[in-house]
Amino acid sequence: MATYTSAYTGEEIDRRLAYVGYLEQLNSEPVGMKIENATSSPKVTVVDRNGNPLNPDADFFHNHVIWGSMYKCVIDPQNGNNVTFGSNPRGDGLTLDGSAGNVMVRIPNVKYRYELDGTDQYIWYSPFDSNAPYFDYFPTCYQGTGKLHDHFYKAA
Repeated sequence: MATYTSAYTGEEIDRRLAYVGYLEQLNSEPVGMKIENATSSPKVTVVDRNGNPLNPDADFFHNHVIWGSMYKCVIDPQNGNNVTFGSNPRGDGLTLDGSAGNVMVRIPNVKYRYELDGTDQYIWYSPFDSNAPYFDYFPTCYQGTGKLHDHFYKAA
């Protein structure tokens, strides 16, 4: 049996694991939008779970558990609806001209919350398995069979 030794102390490892947990939490937090309807040209702002403006960096949505889990794929109806994924979310390595099957996007289902505050609307999305209070499963979670499922496919 191989033995692994680390140059880090237990305290350093705990600190690093706590940081990884913190990053994971940020990437699974509910994210939403505020739509200000007081004028004829509504303003839309990305908001955090508390309705505060959120200014994420360029990689935030790529790493978020919801938006970072959308993958282009091909569903072949001639082969029992076999689903084939590429080497990344863009679908690299797949034939995406329709000749290999239906080009789709696998989208994770989510929970959502809607709130109206005067003329402002708030819509939040949270991961499917989230325990965030006041969130309910999005209607697509029941699409097709009427039973709860964690993803659906949409035409690319």
